[in-house]
Amino acid sequence: MATVGEVRVETTDRRGSGLTSMLALVLFVVAVLLVLLDIADGQGLLRDVDDGLREYQIRLYLSGASSWFDLSMPQIRTPDLYVSPWSRLVDLPYVLLYWAYLPLLGETQALAASFSTWPLVMLAIYVMLVAKFVTPVLAQSEWPILRIILISALMMVLMSVAVLEFVPGRIDHHNVQILCALAMMVGLRSFDRGGGVLIGLASAISVVVGLECVPMIAVAYCGMVSAWLFDPERSARVLSWAGGTLAISSIVLAVAFISPAALSTVACDSFSAPYAYLAVGYGVIAAAVPLWFGRVSLPGRLAAMVLPSLAMLALVIALFPECLTGPYWMVDDIARRYWLDPIPQEHGLWHQLELGHYSVASSVVLLVILLFAALGAILPQAGRRPGLAVALAVACAVAVLTLAQMRFIRFAAAMIPLFLPYVLLALTDREQRLRALQGVHGSLGGFAIFALAFLMVPKVAAAYRVEMSMGNPCDAGDFSVLATLPSGRILAPHGLGVPILLQGDGRHPVNAVPFHRAAPGMSLGFQALAGSDASVRQRLMKGFSYVAVCRLPETLSGSGNGLYETLARGETWPGLVPVDTGAGNPLQIYRIDLQNLR
Repeated sequence: MATVGEVRVETTDRRGSGLTSMLALVLFVVAVLLVLLDIADGQGLLRDVDDGLREYQIRLYLSGASSWFDLSMPQIRTPDLYVSPWSRLVDLPYVLLYWAYLPLLGETQALAASFSTWPLVMLAIYVMLVAKFVTPVLAQSEWPILRIILISALMMVLMSVAVLEFVPGRIDHHNVQILCALAMMVGLRSFDRGGGVLIGLASAISVVVGLECVPMIAVAYCGMVSAWLFDPERSARVLSWAGGTLAISSIVLAVAFISPAALSTVACDSFSAPYAYLAVGYGVIAAAVPLWFGRVSLPGRLAAMVLPSLAMLALVIALFPECLTGPYWMVDDIARRYWLDPIPQEHGLWHQLELGHYSVASSVVLLVILLFAALGAILPQAGRRPGLAVALAVACAVAVLTLAQMRFIRFAAAMIPLFLPYVLLALTDREQRLRALQGVHGSLGGFAIFALAFLMVPKVAAAYRVEMSMGNPCDAGDFSVLATLPSGRILAPHGLGVPILLQGDGRHPVNAVPFHRAAPGMSLGFQALAGSDASVRQRLMKGFSYVAVCRLPETLSGSGNGLYETLARGETWPGLVPVDTGAGNPLQIYRIDLQNLR
């Protein structure tokens, strides 16, 4: 029988040209069921403040308050003007759908409809990409259609964390990043000229949207380079097309969806000059070297690829040394302590277990076990299917990233289950079954050691600090009172920033939103609300008209006599005059009397 990953042309189509469509339909039905389960209570599990700020960015553009290339948000003062790191590429489909719906639904409903429609369209694209990736291996199997349907359904269930990124209203950029990652995997799977174009285009879209997938892209291109070094005849074309497409597309997309100025400015947390240099430089190297040095010896090919790559890296470091500090350079110790460090997704598997997030931890463990089984099943075929081996390497990189930082779990859930059919097919062959099971046993042994270490290491429960509640968006609050207040700057915990902007129609500037570029404003809020020095508080509150907090339950509001704790209990404070927000409303607003402020 055919080995895993080895697909003959005649077997790919043996069930008819409709196999991919049938798989996509099955996957879409299961995905929609998962989405319906998620929103059954009226609120998506993964919907968060990212969606809110994206909505505000789109609303600013549609209202005429900002132009296409103007990504500033004047109502966020940290105290400097907040400029969004997000490109317009993600905004575009929502804007187009809004204009299409506007004559039929009116302004308010048109925007809501666009926010509900486009994520489901992306979900359809997602399942089609999954079907494209797994069709060849399922076509070569001897399984009946019913078994293929069940395997497809199981695969989609394993992808549930990724699927929930496509629920209506989930308008953040992570779903676009997932599509780019899957498109790259499909391109690696085909490993031909079309695949190279798909890899390059997906990589370019991904880096223009955000930088989260840069490690995966780097692994993919390093893998293609390795394949070319050892098999230049088979791999040169895909590497050249991937590199050339990346170089051209990244510049075109940046000019169209960020601004031409982005190519000359430096922003270490978004696509700008440093990343344009890298994308174009490495893209040109990947495109040109295989064409010019394909017939030289292995050492010659290695030198031809490595030397200009190192020179390119050295040039970028020399030109932009400030980016060596990373994308969070603006996050000071105060914002890091009270905002960034308490966020669970910024930590790895160990921390999730410490927090008692066992469902998340078990999902990661299951995905890693599946990945180790795939390693045992696919690696022996790496010479015959280099693209599939590179795709597996990318999945391994995602697994490592997820173990270190849980924000990558959405990518692990989208990519690792792609290899489930390969593992199941390997189990039908005695030799391949042994290798796959060896991978499973190895992963189980590793996790057993990890679990033993976790049980043995003494753990100190993190003490609750009332400042941790400052990220609370006050979902139960009634923000309608904002429309009755004279316009004025509001000093608020960072969790209230986006709700105030959206529900206050942008009439009241805020000091912070929970995003890294707003870290100075968050730090200001922490010092003013949680600090004990009255003179510092008076200085920081100068220029603000109001203070807003969310009233907390007694179990969370603390018993201290600090400003934030006092207001969170619904009590008064000298120099802060309560505004009537309605009986029982957890949203508390106070006018600032700076002269009497204590």
